Amino acid sequence: MIYRSSVRIFFIIALTLTLAGCNFGRQPASTPLPLTISTPQPNQNLVEKMVTVQRGDVVDTRVFPGKAALGKEEELFFIADGRIQNIYVESGDVVSAGALIAELNTRDLGYDIDLAEKNVKLAALQLEKVRQMATYNLEDAQRDLAIAELRLRKLQESSDASPIDIQIQTLQVERAQAAMDRLEAGLDTNAAYDVDRLTVLYEQAQTSLEKVQAALEDAQITAPFAGQVRFFDNLVEGEAAKAYEPVGTVVDPESLLVEANLVAEDLELLYEGMPVRVRLPNRAGRELPAQVARLPQPFGGGVGAATQVTLVNEEDKQMLRPGASVELLVEVERIEDALWLPPDAIRGFEGNYYVELNDAGIIRETPITIGLRTDEQVQILSGLEEGDEVLSK
Repeated sequence: MIYRSSVRIFFIIALTLTLAGCNFGRQPASTPLPLTISTPQPNQNLVEKMVTVQRGDVVDTRVFPGKAALGKEEELFFIADGRIQNIYVESGDVVSAGALIAELNTRDLGYDIDLAEKNVKLAALQLEKVRQMATYNLEDAQRDLAIAELRLRKLQESSDASPIDIQIQTLQVERAQAAMDRLEAGLDTNAAYDVDRLTVLYEQAQTSLEKVQAALEDAQITAPFAGQVRFFDNLVEGEAAKAYEPVGTVVDPESLLVEANLVAEDLELLYEGMPVRVRLPNRAGRELPAQVARLPQPFGGGVGAATQVTLVNEEDKQMLRPGASVELLVEVERIEDALWLPPDAIRGFEGNYYVELNDAGIIRETPITIGLRTDEQVQILSGLEEGDEVLSK
């Protein structure tokens, strides 16, 4: 009896476990979601990248960096050592060419110049005296010749003159003529010696004066041309100055120009007198008309290494300041009335070029021939027509 009860209990437990195992690990079914199908939209990227073949000028413009500079500027310095005695102008003053700007202590040179000038004057007076004496002697010889000729003519006209008297007077004429010829040729020994000696003395006195005057000029600074004076801090009255040490500059404010250092490859594209434009980055890219003034040798007649460009309009110089950075725009080639596309629309390389042409909504590759190519434009020689649409990168 006990045995049957145990079997029944075991059977009930086994049946319960079996039914429980059938549901273990199952999840409740999810609720079905509605299926949403989107409507096809047009390719917006395709529209945005489409460009049109245009007709117009294709221009190859090169851009070079440059700087505004003063074309006429010269340093000021003494050529001798000394102590600065006088400064006659102030920094910023406008001076004329040759104006005395500053000088060293030249008291001793003043005495030397005074003495040298007196020596020159004395030598000149002595030389002039002997030259006048030589002139008088020549005039006397001319008069002696004239008298001798008159006497000869009188004898020749006289009926009772003896042949001997006529012959003697003829010799007198020849002697007077020879004396005058000697004076005219400078063969009078005493007179010629005096003239030569005093000429040498005069030239020596003149050389001494020029030497002292040169020493005075070495101790002075004069304006090499008309312009504005700009002093450095080392120009102070009473202070010592060294030879050839710059103490300032003279500049011509009207000589403002643009300089650019270009390589030979770029210089070959330019010529003196070529029209260019100067772009001012600090003025919203404003462009000023200009022209190439000087190219360095052997490309032009310039003496330096920089290419110099001058503005066409004088009033435009007011927009530049020395040292300001600018850009030079040089048009090296222009093809008028040409078909063109932007470079990003061109595919291919080494002469095999094509575009992706939009042919009634179908994109197909179309071979083309190109000409002038710049950073912004590519000339289309064949394969496309004005208004064609192509894909661009």
